[in-house]
Amino acid sequence: MMAKDEFYIGWNDPMPDRNKKALRRLLIPVFLLIPVLAFILVFFMKPFNDHQFELGQIKEFTGIYQASPFPALLLDADQAPAGHASQALLVGYGKNGALGFMQAVEKEQGPLSGKKIKIQGTLIFGDGKTLIELTKKEQSFLEILADASVGSLSGTPQVLEAAGEILDPKCWFGVMKPGEGKVHKSCAIRCVSGGIPPVFRIKKDGKNTYYILKGLEGQEINQAVLPFIGEPVLVSGNTYTQHGWNILQIDPQGIQYQ
Repeated sequence: MMAKDEFYIGWNDPMPDRNKKALRRLLIPVFLLIPVLAFILVFFMKPFNDHQFELGQIKEFTGIYQASPFPALLLDADQAPAGHASQALLVGYGKNGALGFMQAVEKEQGPLSGKKIKIQGTLIFGDGKTLIELTKKEQSFLEILADASVGSLSGTPQVLEAAGEILDPKCWFGVMKPGEGKVHKSCAIRCVSGGIPPVFRIKKDGKNTYYILKGLEGQEINQAVLPFIGEPVLVSGNTYTQHGWNILQIDPQGIQYQ
């Protein structure tokens, strides 16, 4: 039979010595373990990348606009961040691609592809790549400066088969951290379904190589690749370089989970 003084009601009675000793034996190891667990978590946690999104810093940019095979602005000298490409992939505001916004501008201005234009937007950059968000949507376009000409396909297409991850470049190159893997899968799906070009990333020896994905005929395949985003996959197709970016033309039905 339990002794009367062993029954403890926390809000009514003072804590018995036996309970104090038991609680002390429990809490002391817990308090000692907390900093150890915190150190282990910080030490082994995968660090975020150093990609940047200049949120709230809308700047003006000039360069040659190209609508195909993806919206891009071939920036004038010294407009890209130091150490990053001058060929800027254009993305829309929010979870949208840039093409719809630019097509709305072309209804008023006429065809823009191949012309030197001025726009305003927000820089996104990392790992040597440059992107510009059309933060003010159609109002991001400012003016046509001149006609221009620019080369198209660079080099002979090569066959590529590789394992990697399909991601959305807007988040990966600076807007979200983390911007990869299963933790970012749902966000990336919304970005790619909104028209942002899907990018295939191959990581080897600590270095990344990026390919904008297109169909075998150069068509958009955003909807077809949605199930594979954020997952380890194997893809194969023909690759070439255009406007400073690698392009990989694939059959989405040939994508394999790893």
